[in-house]
Amino acid sequence: MNTKLALALLLLCCVTSGMAGTFTVTAPTTADNIKHKVAASVFLSRATFGPSTTTINDLAARMDAIGVKPALAEWIDQQMALPVCTDVTRVPNIETEIVNLPVCSHRDLAEKMEAVDVAFYSETNDKHERYPNQAWWHIALTADDQLRQRMAWALSQIFVATNTSVTNGLDQTGRGRWLGIAGYYDHMV
Repeated sequence: MNTKLALALLLLCCVTSGMAGTFTVTAPTTADNIKHKVAASVFLSRATFGPSTTTINDLAARMDAIGVKPALAEWIDQQMALPVCTDVTRVPNIETEIVNLPVCSHRDLAEKMEAVDVAFYSETNDKHERYPNQAWWHIALTADDQLRQRMAWALSQIFVATNTSVTNGLDQTGRGRWLGIAGYYDHMV
């Protein structure tokens, strides 16, 4: 008797649960949103030199809308579609103030940084070797094409070049040899 009652109750539960109907969820759940923010943060931390909260939220919103893999593929495509030439409009002058210098390459930026820093300008002064390094950091951290900058950095870790030369003189073009490493970075980008 108890088995028949238990079987009837089980059958009733199965039948009524199937009649509950289906419904669609229009808004993502909080748990999914948090997972997407974490996934966006991890991905962007690996693909850039440090994402902003806005960038993380934008990518997480795209993940909510179209899914994780399509959102990541879309972000990569958008990054690769950005122009290589960056418009760096605010360059810190090493010793004094902020100077407006639009440039399109590491080499150009390093030259302009040196030109405005007349206190250290000298072909024999080794202080000018800091400009390619500072130009690289400035562009890497402020450029819109973060994925390209990160890929160029990774390539520079594989294909290593030195920024020192036998002499501190001029190269064939009349430019300082210390600019060679900045040109190297430009080729990587």
